Amino acid sequence: FPSHDMIGSIQSRGWNDEINYFRASGLFQEPNAYAAVSFAMISVRIIHNLKIQIVDFVGMASIIGSQSLWGFGAVIVLCLIGRMTAFQIKSFLILAIAVLAVVVLNPDIVDRWYEESVTGQRISGIDKDASRNVRFGYIDDYFNFDNKLFGIGLNSDKFQTLIGANGIAFLYTSFGVLGVSVFLGWITVNSQFSWRAVLVVLYLFTTFPHTAYMFFWVWLSLIVTPKRIVTGK
Repeated sequence: FPSHDMIGSIQSRGWNDEINYFRASGLFQEPNAYAAVSFAMISVRIIHNLKIQIVDFVGMASIIGSQSLWGFGAVIVLCLIGRMTAFQIKSFLILAIAVLAVVVLNPDIVDRWYEESVTGQRISGIDKDASRNVRFGYIDDYFNFDNKLFGIGLNSDKFQTLIGANGIAFLYTSFGVLGVSVFLGWITVNSQFSWRAVLVVLYLFTTFPHTAYMFFWVWLSLIVTPKRIVTGK
């Protein structure tokens, strides 16, 4: 269905004809973009409710359906910041035991998944994954950056070539260690020292920076507003 034409966007990369590979991406071009926005929306719900509800689990399932490696990590972060009910914990344990039993009874299933699944191949070869290399770069790039303290000023694309296409690289190259420290301090203080708020903001910045989009600033205000944030202390 050409939904991208209806909203003036370009064709989604959710379907790859060459390898017959589908990844859920909603109305977004990139599955990762869908995972990032879904993560942002669900994290606001969980931080304010301090518990994970059915609708949150549905959203997490859709993130997993995007088969974004970053999205897998996002689901883990969402589970960490939320509080599960006793029933949810029991259900999760039963599911985990069932999966473990299948693996134990049929150990070859894991090897076949790594060999036959595109996502499995990406995970097994994560050090060579092109998407990972472009997004995060290499650790030496961070240390070899010449303007570590103050950065080189606000830039829209140099951070991608200097280090990698992620939000932390954007902050680091633009404002240096000093600017990153001020930003993290602002989040920490304004969120009333909520480790949940700091964690979700930091994790969102591990993907491509969304600072040019209005939704990011609305989301950030909901995360760190002192009168609304729930610290869970």
